[in-house]
Amino acid sequence: MIKVEKAGVMAGPSLKVEEVAQDSHLGQRGFFIDIDHPGAGKLRLASLPWRLSDVPQGNYEHAPSLGQHNDYVFRDLLKMAEEIARLQEEQVIF
Repeated sequence: MIKVEKAGVMAGPSLKVEEVAQDSHLGQRGFFIDIDHPGAGKLRLASLPWRLSDVPQGNYEHAPSLGQHNDYVFRDLLKMAEEIARLQEEQVIF
């Protein structure tokens, strides 16, 4: 027991990222998720640190790649279908 705990202060260790990633308790609790990223390969990420009994776990996906949602945003949401090619040519969007 460390000194601050003996004094009644709630305390715990400050861990390095590598130590957290290797923590067996967190692994057993399903804290980490593995995702496939098209550019970075397989990644191990932290999920939400809490569990709610009536709420399913989140849907985790990789971060979008550059320009991945341009068509949806510019064509569908902003109604700029005619301008997409010009913006790409001018390297305003990718």
